[in-house]
Amino acid sequence: MVNNEKTAFVLSGGGALGAYEIGVWKALLKLHYKFSIATGTSVGALNALMVVQKDFKKAYNIWRNISFADIYEEKIDKNISLGNLYKKYTKEIIQNGGMDPAVLEKLVHKVYDAKKFYNSEIDYGLITFNLSTLKPEVKRKKDIKPEQLVNYAIASATCFPAFKVKTIDDEKYIDGGYYDNMPINLAIDMGAQNIIAVDLKAIGIKRKTKKFTGNVTIISPNNKLFNMLDFNATKAQMAIKFGYNDTMKKFNKLEGNKFTFKKGNLQKNHENFQNKYNNYINKLSLAKKFKLVDLIIPAGEKLYENVGKFNEVVENLGQTFNLPQYSIYNIKKYNRLLKKELLAIQCLEIKDLVKNIKEIFDKRVIIKTIFTEIENEKYVRQLQMIAKLFPWEFLQALYLKILG
Repeated sequence: MVNNEKTAFVLSGGGALGAYEIGVWKALLKLHYKFSIATGTSVGALNALMVVQKDFKKAYNIWRNISFADIYEEKIDKNISLGNLYKKYTKEIIQNGGMDPAVLEKLVHKVYDAKKFYNSEIDYGLITFNLSTLKPEVKRKKDIKPEQLVNYAIASATCFPAFKVKTIDDEKYIDGGYYDNMPINLAIDMGAQNIIAVDLKAIGIKRKTKKFTGNVTIISPNNKLFNMLDFNATKAQMAIKFGYNDTMKKFNKLEGNKFTFKKGNLQKNHENFQNKYNNYINKLSLAKKFKLVDLIIPAGEKLYENVGKFNEVVENLGQTFNLPQYSIYNIKKYNRLLKKELLAIQCLEIKDLVKNIKEIFDKRVIIKTIFTEIENEKYVRQLQMIAKLFPWEFLQALYLKILG
């Protein structure tokens, strides 16, 4: 059990990317974190409401099944292109002053449990921006009447101009991201001693963190997600997995960068193959003739000894071969998948590769061609030339070769 006295969970704004925060929450629950404070801006304010109620399963089910129908009254095809989505928003902004958040408001009312929320020992805070006074407003649990809680949560999430402004007691409110999209300072003001914050890297102003003697851990996406206005169940499920993976990596329970591996797998993989890798580089005289390593990492370092760069080669292959980045891999299975993908790729003759270098955009073809040439081991000079032309692709092909 983790000691969580006065630990705050800070959730930033980011529209549809809010699904990522549910993945972070899932991981923190697994790590036995408990919170005294939850603060949020925009979609973070809505997710923080669920954190206060301790309604993880409810929040998880909403996000993993999210669709435009849960957010907008207007019907929108779930497979709508990004261009047409922007046109839809633009039309609503021009004709109606933005999308009507009434459907979203109904959803929040449905999940909001006043008794559970106000009886929870977790304190709550949100930020919205008052257009009538042109000033930000900070609202804490003690400041909000139960019947007004949803109104202020929606006010914080009113991403103007995409959504219409929210009116409360004759005053107009818009998204709190116009003042502070990641309310760490609010958590500090509420007495937090330890802070775990989610930065969705979405549009919005982020305030400089005030002087704080406690610890701040920021979790943010390692992978490219999707547009913050694109509410889609398939994409949300992917974002939840990324949020979980990134959090477990942040706390050293999993490892990797863009890809995620079981703890210890990458180190073991490096130990298993570093000597073989080095032997091939020496065998082909690459280090001496063209200093292949110097093209990739600083002079004086050795690729096979540099775990980070070695792992970068391993992960680059996964990206090149389009392996799912949201999965949690055992390195042996990952390596098998790489070899399987390699077999399905057609290669070129080396002369054709060099001749048409400016026209070949598929790195998989380049890697397969180099791999085949390494397999032949006939023309060392030719391989030296290829290594100089395609250093990263060569190192990836060499990795595939040493897998056997």
